[in-house]
Amino acid sequence: EIVCVIFSGINGYLDRFEVSDVGRFEKGLINHLRSKHQDLLDWITADDPKVTGEAADRVKAAIDEFASDFS
Repeated sequence: EIVCVIFSGINGYLDRFEVSDVGRFEKGLINHLRSKHQDLLDWITADDPKVTGEAADRVKAAIDEFASDFS
């Protein structure tokens, strides 16, 4: 989970939000990942892939899905 949160930060997803909204975004993202992308979290945990290639694409898609509705 934390890998995905860090990924969102280093890839500019948090840049558009006020600092006061970052914690809410991170908590919401974790809940979103747990409820809709548990398979992705399990894959990252079990196989410990670097978040590049397919892993990065899947993480980015999951974050994009969440971020598009975050307000």
